[in-house]
Amino acid sequence: MFTLKRILCSIAALAIIGGTTALFMFAIHADPTATGSGGGEEKYMFLEQVDTRLRVDSKGELTVSEKLSYDLGSKAWHGLYQDVILNHGEQVKDVRVWRVTGGFADPMAPGSGIELGVGGAYGSYGYGVVKAPSRRLRIVWNVNDTGHREFIVRYRLHGAVENYRDASSLLWDVWGTGWETGVGLLNVGIAFPGAIDLVHPRTDGLQTRTTEPSIDGRRGSFTVRSVPKEQPVQVQVAAKPLSGMPKENSDVLPSIAKESARIDAVNADRAKRSDELRERPFIWFLLWSLAGALAGLAIVYLANLVMGRDRTRPIPAGGSYQYPPEKIPAPVIAKALGGAETENLVSATLLSLLQRDIFRVMPSTTKKEDIGIMNNVGETSYNATTVAPWERPVADLLQSTIDDHPEHAPDFTKLKKHLKPSEAESKIEAFDSALDAEMPKFNLERTYRGHLRRTLICVFAGLLFLLALIAMLGSGGTDAAARWDASWWALPLVGFSNVLFWSALEGNAFYRLKPEQEERVRKWETYQDFFRNMDLSNQYPLTVEIWDEALVYAAAFGFAEKVITNMPRTNADGSPAAGDTAGLGSIANNAFAVSALSSMTSGIGSVTGMASDSSSGGGFSGGASGGGGGGGW
Repeated sequence: MFTLKRILCSIAALAIIGGTTALFMFAIHADPTATGSGGGEEKYMFLEQVDTRLRVDSKGELTVSEKLSYDLGSKAWHGLYQDVILNHGEQVKDVRVWRVTGGFADPMAPGSGIELGVGGAYGSYGYGVVKAPSRRLRIVWNVNDTGHREFIVRYRLHGAVENYRDASSLLWDVWGTGWETGVGLLNVGIAFPGAIDLVHPRTDGLQTRTTEPSIDGRRGSFTVRSVPKEQPVQVQVAAKPLSGMPKENSDVLPSIAKESARIDAVNADRAKRSDELRERPFIWFLLWSLAGALAGLAIVYLANLVMGRDRTRPIPAGGSYQYPPEKIPAPVIAKALGGAETENLVSATLLSLLQRDIFRVMPSTTKKEDIGIMNNVGETSYNATTVAPWERPVADLLQSTIDDHPEHAPDFTKLKKHLKPSEAESKIEAFDSALDAEMPKFNLERTYRGHLRRTLICVFAGLLFLLALIAMLGSGGTDAAARWDASWWALPLVGFSNVLFWSALEGNAFYRLKPEQEERVRKWETYQDFFRNMDLSNQYPLTVEIWDEALVYAAAFGFAEKVITNMPRTNADGSPAAGDTAGLGSIANNAFAVSALSSMTSGIGSVTGMASDSSSGGGFSGGASGGGGGGGW
């Protein structure tokens, strides 16, 4: 049966599934570009252009020269650095740094430390080889700069180039994943002593931003536009064998050509798949999410068979439908039922006290109203010794508040400001403790509603959903195919986790009452349904018997105001009002009792509310050196 709660949970699940699928589709279509990054304290850094020159001499030594054109924002940077990965034991030589000013390169002074965040004197630089997390050359230069600035970094390496019978080979990370900023334009130039046979840029999804390599004898070049931060750019170069260094007794060109062809084929396939993914309609992505939702529904269905129950199935009540199935004090049964009903414990207790003689409330001779909380023998003052233990804390609270009020007003809304929050909190806590002690006397215990189990399932489902979001937004691929390959599983996980979460929140599938509780609770839920659906003016006219037997339970279920509002009214002389056949006014004997009921209608919620408030890459070749990363402080 579809209850309102179940319908709302289903709508919420579908809305979140649809919205998250749209977010995934947006991520698939995204085209990440080069962006700047901060260094804390609202700093900004962006590399507008990097010109890298790789020059190999006849002995196989590699000289790397990089001209770095920075935009350093408006807040001064005090240190910049660059890391160069050394995966093959390369030996470092001749590290130098220049600052470009007015078109001239001014050399910086050596001698700085290389600890990040510390550095050294302004205008100095330093370098060293660090071994954690991998062996790398770290170059640090100390500045005090903002805005547009240019620096040149140059170093030489021995052991970066391999020499074979048919070719010399260089595999170099021109740009590494450790850079904290993107690059607007990356220009790469390569020079060898002999003719270059092959220049193969490997940009892992940035093929459309990479120009075809140009080879002119002993020189080659290519350009990459808008390189996102942490995005690698690698180059494989093969040239005529070097005359000044030993040769390996094998050929390398066939393997390089084969590897390059494989990478090109993978990249072509990814480009094709990326175009296809961008053309997919929203419903195609949604079906993946709904497939996960169907799997979740299957789990929920099995859970419902094993441990679930349908709270909406009332038992037949016959002619006794409008009367309580058991003679148990309303606050006790409300606490035993648990759930939202416990929020009405205070109003149920007040009504259980006041219902005994609310019609005896009379105007005093001084025109001031007085409420006496009467006990069973009709005394005009509150006698704590004759009130059941579970009533005492709140009854004391109410009586003391009435006594403190200057007019002893029966309108409970006027009493609220006379209740001290600290006193109310202690009384309500004592009231709850007394109720817990009373429940065993009626062979009652709190109804098990599977709260812990449902909470754990909700937490588990929430973590799965968070994992799916992280996968969607953090896949990091530079093309649609790469992002799809990395995070397609997030779509069914979104559907599955949402069904699991909202089903656990709705609750029916994940708890089952103990056999000894089942009949009792369903009787009381049937009785609750009576108050929810009753039409007092037609099918169920309110009689004195219902007042005596039912109003206090209506308060426990949260329907006190509805019952009081629909009570039959009397005329000033105490006779039933026109159209009123219940005869309540003739029993009341005075019209003031009816006005007291009206006060009670607005007052119950006020006092109850106070009490509740106080208690509650295309397949890169691995192992290349170079690139690394960089940033500043």
